[in-house]
Amino acid sequence: MNDKLLDLQFVDYWTQYWGINILIFKTCLISIAAGIGLGILSSYAFKLFKPLNLSRIQEGCIFIFFVFISYSLANLEDLSAALTLLVTGIMMSHYAYYNLSFQAKEESRYTFIFLLVISTRLISKFLETTAEAFVFTYLGLASYKIFQFGFVFYLVFFCLLFIVLTRLFVIFGLSFILEYIRCLY
Repeated sequence: MNDKLLDLQFVDYWTQYWGINILIFKTCLISIAAGIGLGILSSYAFKLFKPLNLSRIQEGCIFIFFVFISYSLANLEDLSAALTLLVTGIMMSHYAYYNLSFQAKEESRYTFIFLLVISTRLISKFLETTAEAFVFTYLGLASYKIFQFGFVFYLVFFCLLFIVLTRLFVIFGLSFILEYIRCLY
């Protein structure tokens, strides 16, 4: 995808604008199609191959394997991995889940509930800090790319301004909204 964006660098504004929009739209459509295809493939595999249902642990591992395959294939083909993963999960919850054995259904349900509780209570701060570290690391590494194409002061200024305004809104704006809602009740 980055090579396609670099090809659009030396054309006029409107061609670049529509080229990027078409590229994003095409990537989203292909990601959705890949997610639907892999979700249906997983449900077909669980329905057709009954030896997969011998062990509930084996079923759960294969269930997670199909999700991992959708993520890996999307990254390999420069598609939107998050969108492919979302659509695959939706398709698998609608179709593949009902082809699992009763024990595998119960264990997968309790496993996901446990992971949800753990992630929301114990790991949320860790995930927040890790995501913030990845964003700042990516911004730091991407700053070296700026000098290849030329330094644009206005872009840096507006990015920093946007970051500061967003941070102010998140801290003060959401606090004000929460206090207002709390006062209503």
